[in-house]
Amino acid sequence: MKEFRIHFEEKSWEDLRRRIDRTRMPQEFSAAGPEMGTDERELAALLDRWRDGYDWTRREAALNQYPQFTCELDGVTVHFFYIRSARPGALPPLGKIAVPTAIAAFPKNVLPPPREWVERNYPVVRYTKMPRGGHFTALEQPEAFAADLSQFLHTLAGTAARLLALKL
Repeated sequence: MKEFRIHFEEKSWEDLRRRIDRTRMPQEFSAAGPEMGTDERELAALLDRWRDGYDWTRREAALNQYPQFTCELDGVTVHFFYIRSARPGALPPLGKIAVPTAIAAFPKNVLPPPREWVERNYPVVRYTKMPRGGHFTALEQPEAFAADLSQFLHTLAGTAARLLALKL
């Protein structure tokens, strides 16, 4: 694990401004709406702000107020913030998850949370105890992971259809 600070040279900001200046905006569709993608006027305003109105160095300084580190996991460098609570023994803020959640519990997972805790804190609509696999299941057991994910999505589709039928 290595300490890390965010720092960009001025040439990086100059490069960003040049890239923004070279951005080709898409032609507006006559039937455009949010389902067709980002509104070109909103995107143009965002690019203008990034180029001329956003204080990147101030944001960099604000982020560097917090302790940051990098570490390597399976050949990939991971950047993270490590911020301790002012309260001794405090738990990380999880917030309340409001979207339907699926859990695929793999037997070799690192520190799996108890099912009761998960169901108390998340709106679990599918909980599956998998026969094999561990923490990196998408790599170790891709077929089992994909099959369970597919079943979860089918469950969601059925729930959505029932809600639409009720006209909620």
